[in-house]
Amino acid sequence: AIAASVNDDNDIEPAASTLMDLQREWKEIGPVPAEAADDIWKRFRETCDAFFARRSEYLDRRAGEQAEHQAQKEAMVEQAEALAGSTDWKETADRLKTLQQEWKEVGPAPHRTEQELWHRFRSACDRFFTRRNRHFEKLDQNREENLKEKEGLCLALEGLACLVIPEEKRRDYDIVPVAEHLSIGLDFKEEVVVPGDMQETWKRTMHKVRESQQKWKEIGPVPQSRDAALWKRFRSVVDMFYGSRPGYSPGDNRQPSGKEEESA
Repeated sequence: AIAASVNDDNDIEPAASTLMDLQREWKEIGPVPAEAADDIWKRFRETCDAFFARRSEYLDRRAGEQAEHQAQKEAMVEQAEALAGSTDWKETADRLKTLQQEWKEVGPAPHRTEQELWHRFRSACDRFFTRRNRHFEKLDQNREENLKEKEGLCLALEGLACLVIPEEKRRDYDIVPVAEHLSIGLDFKEEVVVPGDMQETWKRTMHKVRESQQKWKEIGPVPQSRDAALWKRFRSVVDMFYGSRPGYSPGDNRQPSGKEEESA
């Protein structure tokens, strides 16, 4: 009955365990009447022999399948280990995620080998994703630092504008006044303002503006969520300087503060 109840491979090992228990019990049970002994033993042995022959075929087949799975997983491990040091962050991440999904779909290798391969595979994936996370954390940190630098440039130019551009002209531009503007403007006073010489004052002023434009180009990217607003703020204050120069007219096309200036 036990042997006959085995309908698929998943039932074989539990049935084998049960039959081996029955074989031990058989040995412990005392003798039966002599006239029935041979027939009973023959039935029991043939049933066990047929089952264990089937089990042997199953074990051979499973060993072959596990060998194939081992070869497949060894290939996956080698790929993952080769990719662990990659800096092609997106493509490598996508490839490793695909390998992880394929790993789940491949059947088991022999138990001990399975554990060793899984440890190697997981370690390789962890090495890459840990490096990738640190890389993007560093980029985020750099972008925050760049944001502070660019905000500083905007604030400095706005303060300089308070020093050299009359308030009625500043109203024409999208500049939000802040308390620091006055103190920043005073810091620029000795460096920029030449009493009685407006031409020299503006020459020095525009030198500062162009220095700021160059620094802006050299600073790296900022968080994407802040990029457009910050660029608008910087462009507005630079436009204000070019539009407020003595002798400037709206048709003057020597005003390089547009987005083309940012192309670098």
